[in-house]
Amino acid sequence: MKSDNTLISVVIPTRNRANLLERAIRSVLNQTCQNFEIIVVNDCSTDDTEEIINKFKDRRIRYIRHDRNKGRAASRNAGIRHARGAYITFLDDDDEMLPLKLERQLQKFKECSEKVGLVYCGYADVYGDKIVRTTLPRIKGYVYDSVLLAGPFAIHAPLIRKECLDKSGDFDLTFSTCEDWDLWIRMSRCYEFDFIPEVLALYNMHGDQTITCVRKMISGREMILKKHLRELERRKKILSWHLRRLGSLYCFDGEYVKGRKYLLKSMRVHPMNIGSYFHMLLSFISKRLHKKLIEKYGLTRIEDLNLFF
Repeated sequence: MKSDNTLISVVIPTRNRANLLERAIRSVLNQTCQNFEIIVVNDCSTDDTEEIINKFKDRRIRYIRHDRNKGRAASRNAGIRHARGAYITFLDDDDEMLPLKLERQLQKFKECSEKVGLVYCGYADVYGDKIVRTTLPRIKGYVYDSVLLAGPFAIHAPLIRKECLDKSGDFDLTFSTCEDWDLWIRMSRCYEFDFIPEVLALYNMHGDQTITCVRKMISGREMILKKHLRELERRKKILSWHLRRLGSLYCFDGEYVKGRKYLLKSMRVHPMNIGSYFHMLLSFISKRLHKKLIEKYGLTRIEDLNLFF
């Protein structure tokens, strides 16, 4: 790539994953676009994280350590506050960027409208040494309704204009999960999104993640529903879908009373949401069949992992 003086800040929050962190950092150092800084935020790790960071003799790596565990949202926010770049991207300590990611995204920003605040890319889900699924971008432009319906990409997929974060705000600390989805919703109110139709990042799966836990998915979706309820109430179909999804997840988790309450709300909000009626009916007729239906359409199995969406 030709020399470019546009600095990119790569924020890597980490906690007790020294065995994975080195790989994540090296994936940034191997970028074809080399004008970046790496901000590693150590969220009070008790392993040898600091020793791993000290192995790298690169002045572009900056290090922040929390004296107590504050959580990933607070760690990302710390990185944002210390970022010097005109653009910011996030990389979890267990994931990787492919070498062309920053170059491709920075070039897209130079080609697109100033209304675009975020350029994202495709990514591959990797389990062990095997690619089990790829996710390619689908939506661009003013995508608020689409993002309100569902989280469109993983945390490490986008490159973001720093001014976009300044206007939209940073990660909401009241979220224990789905905090990235909440941020994309807020960004999409103010800015257009664009994408690179290529897989440029890897999402390494190992079981210790939000999408493998139905309870965490329920909690995150309830927070999204609560925070954005006013906007959702203006979009009955989207609100009904959220309620139906929460209902089905509660039923899958064995909490049928709560699940049916959400399904009933979904039907009342948008009576033409036929799926809510099917879920409600099956929850009474056959819990076993209902669970199989949810597994088929709302859960992906990858060997011994269950992924909830």
